Amino acid sequence: MLFSKPPRMSRTNQDEPYAALPWEDLDALFTALLGDVLEHACHLSDVDVLLYRHQADLSDDFLHPFGDRIRCSTLLNKAERSSASTR
Repeated sequence: MLFSKPPRMSRTNQDEPYAALPWEDLDALFTALLGDVLEHACHLSDVDVLLYRHQADLSDDFLHPFGDRIRCSTLLNKAERSSASTR
């Protein structure tokens, strides 16, 4: 079971690792690391790969190469959970 959550960084603290990298590079690094973990997990035998994510943080296009080897669920933020519970 994988929970996908992009790293949160503060640009005000220059001692924070990777603080000097542009946002695009951080996104590419995070996406590459997650893709590598998913690829390795998909090659394990007798394993179901479940991915929980916020759709806004990780697009469906990223997941197309994995086909039906993973199952995705969308994580809801607090406001979305409240809205869903009142329906």
